[in-house]
Amino acid sequence: MGYHPNCIDTRATGEPSKREAAAVRLAYGENTKITASEVEILYGVCGSNNQWWPGLSKNDADSAAAAQEVIGASLLCPNHPHADQVKAYVKRSLDQAEADKNRIQYDGTYLVGRDLNPGTYVSQPTGGCYWERTDRNGQIIDNNFSNGARVQFTVEPSDYSISVQGCGEWSRAN
Repeated sequence: MGYHPNCIDTRATGEPSKREAAAVRLAYGENTKITASEVEILYGVCGSNNQWWPGLSKNDADSAAAAQEVIGASLLCPNHPHADQVKAYVKRSLDQAEADKNRIQYDGTYLVGRDLNPGTYVSQPTGGCYWERTDRNGQIIDNNFSNGARVQFTVEPSDYSISVQGCGEWSRAN
């Protein structure tokens, strides 16, 4: 793997160490194959010594996946000179990701619990709006088509997914 002065487990060659493997799993998930490529990406993230590490200003937030990658990289360099800023970035990113699970911004399908929290959602579409709730087998539990009126539906914890089309932005009412 590559050498970076801020990292604590830097090896130029060989199999990934236990710490490197743990960092990759933390960053990309338990089922990720541990390769030199993933380890090198994490060293690249934590090896940077500039004030913008991990690449965002200290007031920005990013996706939960990007924050998770930074958490993995932080395992390789816990004493990085900007570790406090990185912790704040990760917190903002994870908080924003959780807030995003309480609104629907775009047309598409959202998995309940992963992409969207259960609850009642409302929208004020300006044209044709279609929504549907499905179970794990893809069967429609409930759906509706509306033309420009206030639209509301409740996502149950037992729902598998929600699909929306042409409705604009939804917000969680409760």
